[in-house]
Amino acid sequence: MTIVVGIAPGHSSSSAVHLGALLARSMKLELVIAAVTATGWPLAFSRGDQDYQDRLVEQAEATLAEALKQVPADVSARTMVHQDPSSVRQGLIDIVEAVGGQRLVVGAAKSSPIGRISLGSVDSGLMQTSPVPVAIAPRGFRLRDGQDIEQITAAYRGTEADSDLILGAATIAAESGLRLRIASFAVRPRRMASSGIGQDYETEVFAEWRQTLLTDANAALEATAAQTELPKAAEVVLGVGDDWDEAMAAVEWGQGDVLVLGSSSSGPFSRVTLGSHARKIVHHAVVPVIVVPRRAAEEYAAGGEF
Repeated sequence: MTIVVGIAPGHSSSSAVHLGALLARSMKLELVIAAVTATGWPLAFSRGDQDYQDRLVEQAEATLAEALKQVPADVSARTMVHQDPSSVRQGLIDIVEAVGGQRLVVGAAKSSPIGRISLGSVDSGLMQTSPVPVAIAPRGFRLRDGQDIEQITAAYRGTEADSDLILGAATIAAESGLRLRIASFAVRPRRMASSGIGQDYETEVFAEWRQTLLTDANAALEATAAQTELPKAAEVVLGVGDDWDEAMAAVEWGQGDVLVLGSSSSGPFSRVTLGSHARKIVHHAVVPVIVVPRRAAEEYAAGGEF
């Protein structure tokens, strides 16, 4: 079993490499750093086409060699180049299946603000098709010397899949000595002044809504406690703000944190599909995010890996 990091030939993908190394170290798995050369069309058997493909491979190998230098000495790592005439996305999925990938790691788009995540075209495509959890590194993410994952924060929206995710996260946290949090995130509804609803009434409604979220999340934690031994530091937090930046900032984050999200219930059962709520959380997250397909969430509940 491995952790697969996908990097783009000719581009620095340091953030993804560092996150891949963190996961490989924490999960005690081999790291595979991979690059896909995709021409966008089937290659003909001409000399010109072959020369072009050879140049792409050389560029990919040079990029991988530089990436390998960033991997800590205590993490076992290797590189590979995969040629796929159709797409980078399909090529990465093929690699995951070929090397027994448990996680597929990608970096945020180059347009992302430092410390944040914006999804590029390949990232967004993988969210629709990946059969394994996809880990996304914020732009500029760096691995500290000796750093391991210290805390798992499981995002909770009240769905059945979220309950499975929490159970699995609790199992892994207990077995690995990690802290566990359940977090719900919400943005305060805008006041509807034209409706005649007063601010006091709005505040009362919001307070009730906030309490409902906390009650539901605590109930999920209690249900989990009945099935597995919870970490001592298990807790429930609620991030609320006037916008998504404030909501995410309302929760404290450390360098050893990862945020785990379940995929949307509207997508194919075994695939990763982000709903609008989850996508907003990803875009405003300040720590690495792992998005988990629903099938994997059920496997977590049976005692899988985070």
